[in-house]
This record gives sequence, structure tokens and C-alpha cells, in this order.
Amino acid sequence: MSRLFKIVLRSIKNLLGQVKAVDKRRDEDLETELLQLMKNRRSIRKYSNESIPLEKIYQILEAGRYAPSGANVQPWIYIVVIDNELKEKIRREAEKIERRFHEKAPDQLKRWLKEQGITPKKVFLQKLLF
Repeated sequence: MSRLFKIVLRSIKNLLGQVKAVDKRRDEDLETELLQLMKNRRSIRKYSNESIPLEKIYQILEAGRYAPSGANVQPWIYIVVIDNELKEKIRREAEKIERRFHEKAPDQLKRWLKEQGITPKKVFLQKLLF
């Protein structure tokens, strides 16, 4: 091997090492950012009337398709309901089931639900999102 070739090869190895170091730092930064997002994630139970473009809904669903699952089978089925009459029927049925749950719940759970302001009402199921 010529001396020039060895110098070029060494330079390439050094550059690759620097790229790997940058990639490793970037990966660590992304892991930290993801962990922060996961720690700060909250369930939202108060919804606005602001409409969401259907395209955004599709992007969210597309991301959800890649969520991890047992044996990587990803058995997700998403149903987007835009018909207001159907939303109303879904809301009524959900509230009926929720009322039964609240009625049969142990007293301690009933108290906790009341303290949290959690009721069988599911008004958010009928709000127009798009």
C-alpha cells in the first residue's frame, strides 16, 4: 500500500469516527428529548371547538400504525367518524355504559371519580373536530 493511500485511508477513518460521534450525540439528544416528551405527556379531557384538518388526523393515524405491539402484529383499526348523527349515537351508548360502571363501582372509587370530576357524560365525543 502506498503512503498516500494509507494517509487517505486514515483520514477517512477519522472522518467516519467523527461522524459516528456526532450520530451518537444526536441519538443521545433524541433519546433525552423523547424521554422528556414521555414524562411530560398528559391526558387531555377538556377539548376546544377548534377544528382539526382531516389531513392532520390522517398523519396522526399514520404515526400510530407504527406503534410497537406484541409480536409486532400491529393490530390497530382506526375508525374516523365525521357524521354528527353517528357521533351522537356513539356518545349516548358510551354514556349509558359509563353510567352503569359508575353505579357498580366500589364506594372508594365513586368518591375518587367525584373528586376528580369524572362523570359518565361524554360531551367531547360529539364535538366537531374537523
